[in-house]
Amino acid sequence: MLELSSLVESLMDSTNSNQNTECTFSDNIHPWLKQHMQLVHKYYTNEKFRENVTDGFLKLPNEIFMKSDERAERYRKSGNDYYKKDLFKQALREYNDAVAVASWESRAPEDMNSELALAFSNRSMCLIKLKRYSEALKDIDLALMHAQTELLKKKLNHRRSECINHLPKEEDEKVELKDEANITWKNGSTCLSSRQFNELDLVIRESPILSLLKKDFYFTRCFNCFAQFDMIMPCRGCNQRVFQSATTIGLSVSTSTGLSDHFCLSPRWRITAAHLLTYFTVIKRLPAKNESVPWRYDIELFGGLLLMFLRCVERDGRKITSTELLKPIDESEFRYLDDKVIGFAIYNRVKKLKHHCDPNVAIDIFNGQTITLRAIKKIEPGEPIKLDIGVNCRLSTVKERRAYLSQYGLECNCDACVNEIQPKSKAFLCPTCSGPVIIEDEVRCLECNGIDVLDRNEVLTELDSCLYNYRQANLALINRERNILKAEDYLLDCYRKLAKICYPTNHNLSDICDRLSYCYKKMRKYKLSLFYAQIAFNCLNEAHHIFQKSRINGFFNFIDRQRNFLIWCAKRDKVNEIEFHDMFIETKNLIAENLKEAQLLIETINFEKDYYCSITNSIKSSLSEYNLI
Repeated sequence: MLELSSLVESLMDSTNSNQNTECTFSDNIHPWLKQHMQLVHKYYTNEKFRENVTDGFLKLPNEIFMKSDERAERYRKSGNDYYKKDLFKQALREYNDAVAVASWESRAPEDMNSELALAFSNRSMCLIKLKRYSEALKDIDLALMHAQTELLKKKLNHRRSECINHLPKEEDEKVELKDEANITWKNGSTCLSSRQFNELDLVIRESPILSLLKKDFYFTRCFNCFAQFDMIMPCRGCNQRVFQSATTIGLSVSTSTGLSDHFCLSPRWRITAAHLLTYFTVIKRLPAKNESVPWRYDIELFGGLLLMFLRCVERDGRKITSTELLKPIDESEFRYLDDKVIGFAIYNRVKKLKHHCDPNVAIDIFNGQTITLRAIKKIEPGEPIKLDIGVNCRLSTVKERRAYLSQYGLECNCDACVNEIQPKSKAFLCPTCSGPVIIEDEVRCLECNGIDVLDRNEVLTELDSCLYNYRQANLALINRERNILKAEDYLLDCYRKLAKICYPTNHNLSDICDRLSYCYKKMRKYKLSLFYAQIAFNCLNEAHHIFQKSRINGFFNFIDRQRNFLIWCAKRDKVNEIEFHDMFIETKNLIAENLKEAQLLIETINFEKDYYCSITNSIKSSLSEYNLI
């Protein structure tokens, strides 16, 4: 990455020379910066674009972001209506909104209470009804701070005594988060392991130095720690930030509401940079730094530097995800893991890790804002800790990786790029040697090195056709009147066509085979169900590391299909039949190993442990009933 400080110094030196200003200035600009300047200036010079952006900025802050006692009163009265109907959860949501928008600064007449005091008071009563006494106690204390009438103070003190009587007299056990990693830094930039790490071992655990919550979660998650909750503590300055507790408010770093809300991290950096450039030049009237440099060049330079800075933020930042268990299309299936992006953060140690297209660590499930890196392969002492920043050799071709990294000014010289390792998860089938074929600028087989062994347009057209049929099959499965046979027809057609053009580990096969496995499970054709589940899992293994969410989902589905096949064979006395015997013995041996790996995953990741333990216990119990384990 180009050093911005040295670049700016060289540019300022060039402006003080006696040579022609335009020529000297242009010659001293690095080509990468010049490209950024052109990208931003393309939008900035559009008069309509500037007018729209300026109008948007001039409207900030508006009443949406400001405190309002009138709005607080409306929310509070709405909460009162729910409270009278004994709808306490709905009332709590309304009181939350009242607390968020009520002003901390305004003072009511001496014979009246402020909206903030009333909001805290009403919410405390609601929390008592929900038997959340410790939270109610905090609200009572806050209401007492703002209460002015003796009547309200008397009520609050009575509630306070009631809450204290209900609270258990136990001391809270404080568990400190310890970093169990054993790593060393060489020259402050290269991270090395100082001991051996096995697969799934914890390597780094770290809290962020800077974070930003997505706007969609402003009223459901703490702005400081991102924890989910349903009782908010408001920011004193605006109503667009809420917190989990008074402690997290003190820990939070205050930022400009208008700018941070308007510019939540976005992949469209060139437009965002043009927005910022307009803000500084039109709204803030940024002056030229040097009279000898034409105003036009100062603006272009500033825009280019803004874009470079934003891309540095994107490079160093990490998406914070919330992992959830979602309901499947059928109650007989397991719930599946899914990630939802809730914010962005920069981590001091993680951002220093050098990108590698064949990483040896990966990000585990987030705990709030805390990031955890675990080993995905064995790491020897003294070996560098390697993490990818968005692309790797499992899922991205060499051309895709280089294009992605080039936008950050990076050039990867890792072993995977030097040796041009290509992902078999994106490979097609060579008609000559049945090896993997990668389609980039040229169509080349990785085994026989044949060039143009496939017709690019023909293969991609066939792939699009199959994916269309796959979507039709999904529609047949999720409709209210599920049509398994129709879905099977679509999926079988997809599979037969893809099997002719795709390498066996191509990622496009995984979803199709997973759905086929489900169809045959519902049709009680358990051998076929297991056959396609095995193909799907092999594809997922090629494309993803051991605790990637898609791989975990496929892994538990695979164990379920193994269980179904073994029990069906035992029930129908198919064990000794030639058609099933070998498959039965192989599956019986394999499921025991898979159950051990499942238990290790459950204990390591420690997410929804009760649910996943119940799954494995159920599988073990059903297999034990037929003496299969």
